[in-house]
Amino acid sequence: MDLVFIYGAPGVGKLTVANELSSITGYPVFHNHIAIDLVKSIYGYGNRKSEDLIRAVNLSAITLSASKGVSTIFTYARPNDKEFIKAVIGIVESNGGRVLFVQLKCDEASLRKRIKSRKGTGYGKITDNVRFAKFKRQHGPFRRITIRKGISIDTSGVSPKHAALRISSDLKLKKSQPIGAVAD
Repeated sequence: MDLVFIYGAPGVGKLTVANELSSITGYPVFHNHIAIDLVKSIYGYGNRKSEDLIRAVNLSAITLSASKGVSTIFTYARPNDKEFIKAVIGIVESNGGRVLFVQLKCDEASLRKRIKSRKGTGYGKITDNVRFAKFKRQHGPFRRITIRKGISIDTSGVSPKHAALRISSDLKLKKSQPIGAVAD
């Protein structure tokens, strides 16, 4: 089981690249905003209860994927959350899998342009540079995860398809069976 852990700042293309990678590999995408949007409907966002429940939803989904041997793509925007990242590694590796880290980044001008153009995504994504600056202050700089080796891709001038092909090639990902074909 592989957990492809795609991380980076809001607007670098995590979900777009994850969806392209899914079309290449067949791995399902567990987009972090699924948990955020679920929890926001119950506890709001940005408070201790919501943060704890978001973490629990994410870890539960990763635990289920790992225990069933379902290779999955996970997107995340908080590379400074070392406790969460260590928990993910522990869950996946204790189930015989591996966590493959992929940092996406892009230049500041591209990032600001992308954030402004993100209207109507269907998720509660950051769509203005004021919210982006607040997120950055709250969660720190978007550093590279150093707990394990990984790859880094600058998406400034690269198509999402090209980035996904590079991830698949560099990480030597194998095509997976469709989810319906995985036994319970």
